[in-house]
Amino acid sequence: MPEQRNPYATTDVPLEAQGGAQYATAADPAIVEYSTFWRRVGALFLDGLILLPLSLLAYVGLKYTRLYYLYYFMPGLLILGYYAIYLVKRNGGTPGKRILDLKVVMLDGTPVTTNAAIIRYSVQLILYGLSSLGLAIAGFTLTDAEFQSLGYLQKIQALSTHAPGWNAAVTWSAQGWYVVGAIVMLCNDKRRALHDFLAGTVVIRTG
Repeated sequence: MPEQRNPYATTDVPLEAQGGAQYATAADPAIVEYSTFWRRVGALFLDGLILLPLSLLAYVGLKYTRLYYLYYFMPGLLILGYYAIYLVKRNGGTPGKRILDLKVVMLDGTPVTTNAAIIRYSVQLILYGLSSLGLAIAGFTLTDAEFQSLGYLQKIQALSTHAPGWNAAVTWSAQGWYVVGAIVMLCNDKRRALHDFLAGTVVIRTG
């Protein structure tokens, strides 16, 4: 006669066998492997390469109109929101992270929530939006003749010069955000960046 198991007793079966592999992997410090600093930098580099066509689009757009940043303002926000929020929520990371076998999860190992995905990228998205708005406003201060007489880099410089005064503070804030995030990442064992602390997330290796 088979031995009757106490239904209230703890089980020795690994969580992976119960369909909870994604939770066990992130929550168990004996099993989890957190991303290294350089692997996260590599993922950021890959994401930059994947999004490179957006920079090429800006190059083409600025050849024809001083109001490029006005026309691209909302599409740009939607594209970056899709890339850095929706894909993180759906796939556990941006394409760059997934290529390098990295996954964004909550601190308890559960899949990243929608709120956490939004909070995680909110600061960068706000800074990007403000910077684009400043450049869009600058486009109205130049005439078509003035703008078209400039080379590409000169056009960028002219837009930056004619942008509202607060645009410089936004640019410095964006750069500072990345620097501080890198420093914070180097100062903790789990290699959590500043936005991970804000959102309650951590990046782990899955392969």
